[in-house]
Amino acid sequence: MTSDSLPQWGGRLKKGGFMFVHFTWLQYGIVALTATAAYYAWVGWRYFRREIARLLAPQTSDEKLWEDEVYQPVGRSALEEGSVVLAAEDLDFAEPLDLLGVVPDLLEEIKSLAVAAESKADFLSLFKLIAAKYPQVAGSPQQSAIYGFIREQAPLQLTDSELNQLFQ
Repeated sequence: MTSDSLPQWGGRLKKGGFMFVHFTWLQYGIVALTATAAYYAWVGWRYFRREIARLLAPQTSDEKLWEDEVYQPVGRSALEEGSVVLAAEDLDFAEPLDLLGVVPDLLEEIKSLAVAAESKADFLSLFKLIAAKYPQVAGSPQQSAIYGFIREQAPLQLTDSELNQLFQ
């Protein structure tokens, strides 16, 4: 007998493997379904034992009663103190401040001015020129932070009245 023919397996052995010629598709399907069912039964038993037991356990009448009842709160919810309900058309928003690139540029110029200025009069007169380039900063919410930055960077002491006149 040669290695090519194996009569007990139904004939010649092809190069890629062998075939089960004695099994029908019906038998194959039954084995596949049985193996799949056994696998899922094991997974269910192993990982979902408590949930399955809870589903199969008989429910008491109290549990059924609570299951069917929908919770309805008594009365309406109250608003927080100081809050008001407005319609969408009643809302007003402030105009957006377009200071995104302006403030960093101004701060850089203040740094260079603080180094270059020799006296308080020089600093104030040169800052008037810088302030003329950035009129949108005057009166903005960032103006007080800019005044604080000037106090940190300037080598001289400036009074509040002098700072308030810078952007005028």
